[in-house]
Amino acid sequence: MKFCNEHYFILSISFHGGDLVVNYPWDGNREHRSGVYTAAPDDDVFRAISSVYADHHPTMKQNPDFHDGITNGADWYVLYGGMQDWNYVARGTFEVTVELSMDKTPPGGKLNSYYEDNKESMLSFIEIVHSGVRGVVRQDGKPVSAVISVDGIAHTTETDPAQGDFYRPLTEGTYVLRARVGDQEQTRTVYVPSMESYRYTEVSFSFDADQ
Repeated sequence: MKFCNEHYFILSISFHGGDLVVNYPWDGNREHRSGVYTAAPDDDVFRAISSVYADHHPTMKQNPDFHDGITNGADWYVLYGGMQDWNYVARGTFEVTVELSMDKTPPGGKLNSYYEDNKESMLSFIEIVHSGVRGVVRQDGKPVSAVISVDGIAHTTETDPAQGDFYRPLTEGTYVLRARVGDQEQTRTVYVPSMESYRYTEVSFSFDADQ
């Protein structure tokens, strides 16, 4: 948590063992019940980035216990205090949990094969940061800390205060983005291409401190 608070991450993965699946938020729900699909505000994004990982793995999609090799966390089993939920809430980071192996504690000799199985998945996942919306927010020409929101999605992210830039993963569609600096707000309407096109839409916001 301290490390995450000190850096500006867009995407992250928590690697686990014990199954072969990509698990995405939410892990918990108000009912404290497993088997209940509990969607985060960016459920479509989480399903898309999870599918990118599973689609590039040689066997993950064939796991008979999970459709297409992905699962909503709470729909699988309820968990509280996990990193993926915390990262999304506290840092705006899109984190998923990847279960790498049916064997919870595989021998070290298998590590190379696990790496080869997951190499393309990891690279494809990293490339997702180049999709969605990429932008910069300035005030009087200088980078500034700003809150970024998308109409219809009850989740905000923040710019990197040192650079004033932000990366917002989104699935294909037209969106209204909002940038807020103090009491000032600006909007931009953008079209986002398919996530697996690995092409981002670029926007910029410019504020005047005297307004």
